[in-house]
Amino acid sequence: MDSIAVKIKNASKEYTQKSKSSLVFSDINLDIFDNEILVILGPSGCGKSTLLRTIARLEKLSGGEIIDAGEKDDSKAGMVFQEPLLYPWLTVKENIELGLSFSKNFDAKNENGTKKLLQEFGIDQLTDSYPDEISGGQAQRVNLARTLIVNPKVLLLDEPFGALDPSTRTYLQDWLLDIKSSRELTIVLVTHDVEEALKLADRIIIMSAGPGTFLESWDLRSVDSTDESSKNTIKKQILDNYQGSIQNSSTQINKSTDIEETIEILEPIQS
Repeated sequence: MDSIAVKIKNASKEYTQKSKSSLVFSDINLDIFDNEILVILGPSGCGKSTLLRTIARLEKLSGGEIIDAGEKDDSKAGMVFQEPLLYPWLTVKENIELGLSFSKNFDAKNENGTKKLLQEFGIDQLTDSYPDEISGGQAQRVNLARTLIVNPKVLLLDEPFGALDPSTRTYLQDWLLDIKSSRELTIVLVTHDVEEALKLADRIIIMSAGPGTFLESWDLRSVDSTDESSKNTIKKQILDNYQGSIQNSSTQINKSTDIEETIEILEPIQS
């Protein structure tokens, strides 16, 4: 049996704004296994990104709990956002090593580790460059390296390749598959790209329209990668469920008689 990296039990998240409450997701029960890539699909507003942030302990759950390999209060997860958010006054090397300045990461500091990451991502020639001197694809590589340098047990990716050109996106997707094995990482990826999900995932989960909950899942580990018929069948199932979830999301919004009120409620839970 696969060992569990993260266990999510009866998780829910609710926001309150101007005395109005909005449920983002509810009844989330999930085991995330060691050394797997779990991909989460779903329409905007279903709580995918918020769920990632709660796993990273960037936000607190309203109900339920998240347990990391038997420890309730200690997250060993690193999160990568769609935008690199690099500090413009720091060099590439300084941005990568930023997380090492926190006391809990002192033991991860290793000059050879930084050098290896720079080489691994093909950005060693940019060591002393500043963010405004590098491309978007290079900046995202720096972003990924900055997260990995502290040796997270779980890597959380919030649509990190969505804004990249196709060539860079393909390169980083292939790289992600390589490091999953070489570093024995557990990876949770949020994306809207079904092809990306099928390429990368060991398991795929679709969340329903907000308030989000798990709608359907597929385990791709038992599927022969050369069996095009099986892959196409799964792809059709995913697309059918995905489209149904998007339509349900649109229906829920259209039911509101006050458009401004609907936007106000949904705005803080976009993912």
